[in-house]
Amino acid sequence: MSRPVGSKNRMRRVNPKAIEELRESRGFTQEDFGATVGRTRSAVCQWERGQTSPQPQTLRAIVREFGVELESLFL
Repeated sequence: MSRPVGSKNRMRRVNPKAIEELRESRGFTQEDFGATVGRTRSAVCQWERGQTSPQPQTLRAIVREFGVELESLFL
């Protein structure tokens, strides 16, 4: 029996614009941002386009390295 999908069961989406704005506000290139959190320029580009989202461990690295609240990265 499947469970109904309620708001608390939905996965939250990372806001692509939040990633881009954070990166730009710190003066980082996509390559620099990716290197800081252990990912590639291509991965950062995909996040900013909304094609993919950072994995949980990468989100933790972003929060740690850039001193932002996790909530600020979500839609």
